Order: sequence, then C-alpha cells, then structure tokens
Amino acid sequence: MRALGLLLFAGTALSQTLVLQHVNVIDATGSPAKADQTVIIKDGVISAVGRNISVTTGDARVVNASGKFLIPGLWDMHTHVAGITADPQWGKTLLPQYLAYGITGIRDMAGDVTSLLEWKKEQADGKLLGPRMFISGPFVDSSKNGFTYPGDVIEATTPAAARETVRVLKQKGVDFIKIGSQLSRETFLAIAEECKLQRIPFLGHVPDSVTPLEASVAGIKSQEHLFGIALSVSRSEDVLRKEISAARERNDSKAYSSAMAESQNTLDEGKARALFDAFKQNGTWIVPTLVWTEVTSTLSQRTTPGETAWDKNLNNLPDMLRKKWAPGNHLISEGAQAYYARKLQSDVHIVQQMHQAGVRLLAGSDSLDPYVFPGESLHRELELLVKAGLSPMEALQTATVNPAQFFGLQNDLGTIEVGKKADLVLLEADPLQEIGNTRKIAAIIQDGRYRTPQEVVTHAEGAWTQPSEASQSTLR
Repeated sequence: MRALGLLLFAGTALSQTLVLQHVNVIDATGSPAKADQTVIIKDGVISAVGRNISVTTGDARVVNASGKFLIPGLWDMHTHVAGITADPQWGKTLLPQYLAYGITGIRDMAGDVTSLLEWKKEQADGKLLGPRMFISGPFVDSSKNGFTYPGDVIEATTPAAARETVRVLKQKGVDFIKIGSQLSRETFLAIAEECKLQRIPFLGHVPDSVTPLEASVAGIKSQEHLFGIALSVSRSEDVLRKEISAARERNDSKAYSSAMAESQNTLDEGKARALFDAFKQNGTWIVPTLVWTEVTSTLSQRTTPGETAWDKNLNNLPDMLRKKWAPGNHLISEGAQAYYARKLQSDVHIVQQMHQAGVRLLAGSDSLDPYVFPGESLHRELELLVKAGLSPMEALQTATVNPAQFFGLQNDLGTIEVGKKADLVLLEADPLQEIGNTRKIAAIIQDGRYRTPQEVVTHAEGAWTQPSEASQSTLR
C-alpha cells in the first residue's frame, strides 16, 4: 500500500507556504488538544508544529486561527459515488460535497470501475476537486439481481469465475476486492485464496454461507454493516441458523426477519468476547455504518416534505436522485423499518462491546443509500459511535488515524505531525467537547490548499448547484 500511497500523492503538492497561527491542534494521536500553536505547511507538507515558532512570512499565506481547532482530514470508509444509487454520469459532481464537509478521503465500495479510475486520474492531474479515493470497482457476488447499474456487480457463480474476476479487477487497477452477501462458501474461499496469491485485500459483506469468524480467519480485511454478528453471538445461534436456512428455501421473508430479530435479543456475552478477541487477533477491521441503519429505520416515515432536518439535504442532490428520494415515495416497508430499528439498538450495543475488546473500528456512512447524504452522514456516524461508548477522540480516530493505518499510509496521513501531508480541517468549535462540532467547518486544507466550504462547492469543477441556505449554515 505504501507505493500506492506515493502514487496517490504524485503531482498534487502546492508550492505555497501556509501558516496557521494561534490554533488549537487536535493531532488525533490521543493526546489532549495543544493550545495556541503555529502550524507551518510548505509544498503540501506539515513542516512545523509548536508554540513560539519564528515565522518569516514572505509570500506565505498567514491565517489567524485564534479560537479554532485543527484536526486531520476525515475519511468516509464506505461510500458509493459511481454506482448502487449514484449514476456514474453524475457521481463525480458529488465529490466536492464530501470535501466541503471536511472529508479528504473516501473508500468507495462498489461502482463503475472505468468512471472511478478516470476520476482518480483527473484528481492526480489536478483537474477534479474532491477527496482522495481508494476503490473496489464492482463488487463480486453470485447474482446481479436488484442492482441498477451494470457496473455495480460482477457475477461469479463458481470458484473459477471468482478467481478470474479477482485477477481481472487487479489488472484494471482497483485497490481492493469487495464481496457481496450471496456468494457460496466455496466461491468465498476461492476469492480469499486468490486475493492472497494476488496480494490484494478483500473485504465487504460477510456472505450468508460463512460466519463472521470464518471470514475473519480467511483473511477478510474489513467486515461491513455488522452483518451476521448478532446471529453469531446469539445463545440460540444453532436453532436460528436452521430457521433462517428454512426461511430462505421457502422464500419466507417474514420468518427470516423473525429469526434475525430473535438473534438481536439473545446475545451471549461469552460468545461475543470470543469472537471479538478473534477479530483483534486476526486484524479484522469493522465498519459498523450505524448511520445507514439509523436512516433505514426511518425511511417509511418520510411522507411529507420537511418532516426531518435531513430532508433539507435533498437540495444538494442531482435532480434525478432528489425526485427518487422525495418524501412520499415508497422506500421501505414499515415491517422492514421496525427490523432496522431493532438492529440499530443491537448494533450500538455490539459496537460498545467490540470497542471494549479492542476491535479496530472505521467510520463509514454507506452514502449514497437513500437519505444517507454525502458528507453529512459521516458526521452523524461519529455521533453514533460516541453514543456506542467511544470517547470523542476515539470516534475522531475512526475517521483519521485508523483509515491511514488501514491503508498503510500512517507515515503520510491520519495525524497532525511534522512530515505528514497537510490534509486538515479547521473547525470553529472543539470536537473533543462535542463530537458534532466536526460539522462546524471554517476551512478545509488539502495538500496545503486552504479553502472554505463555500469555496469548495462554488469553484469545484462540475459542481451542479450552489448549496442551499440550510446547507451553508451546516457547513459554517
């Protein structure tokens, strides 16, 4: 990953000196905030951090950041900007919105590989403003049923087809392989083995055919959405697995949901500790996407405009998606909504236990699933992680230093230290006092370039609209 990181940064540095004076530095190492600091950035790299630093301004841009707080740039570790619900024709117009919300890096988890690779090249050439991207291209699953865009999924129904798909995607230049929920056991194991041979990470959903523990032992680098966790740590696991298998054979969604709901109510603390210890030992990362679960648990309630504050974010979406998500459209049944409400309660408790066990967590939103808005949703995810028992600093680390470590870029990104790339966010208020203050963004610094959120959205190439008044107040 180190070589990949160096390529990612090629051609992006800015030969200007930026000086932030009197700023409170939250470096994301776990140390308390450092007050009244001077931060000097040269050629996109942090060259000095400290008090009473002598500064020769010359051609430097000097910013009085008194009363403000500097954090590392944020990462959203589960996005879809070129597929699923984001059309590759307009997906890249959303990239500036992520950046305006302080997100300087994303891990895109399924989409059109040609579009994503083109956008990465445009970024490297300085022609596209947005977060750094690590991508999977299409994810690998046993069926394309239910997906909108042809680039979303590559169908692999046999181990041989799956192995070939891994080789093809690696050749195309993806950063990792994303897997889906419907893979057979044999196909999943073939992917795991082929990824080891090809030296490319694989990650994603835990297929129904294997357990989270088996996936961890097989080398999956991260597990998404906590799929399968509640069932695996249920004291009624064996009985419920039989009921779930029978429900699938009968295509009985009601029985399936009932068994899954029962798993959420029968947690065995001993089984949970054993599983989470295995995750820690195997180096398996977890991306809970609590915000996705929370939003999904409210979708059937969105029947009138303005019912929730998040509906204001519809103004920032392309017309086609705004109409599709408009209040009043049928997005989910009330029964499914109730299931996700129960799942959210269970997931918050599971994340709390994972954190206590030392499992490595990553912040991801699953935008652009319905109403999981680009940018805003990552900040809500941080709030939910705090609700699950993480301190504000620990929640912040799930979106800063942890992603850098996940990608092997901890020497370049993730914390505010001399020698690291200057991907930073300047806040109006202290996120260690209230994690929601990560929304109060004064400026985004990417590779040393200082921009306000308004400047990002207004001047970005391909931006589709000015932010709404409500959005501007959120970004300020």
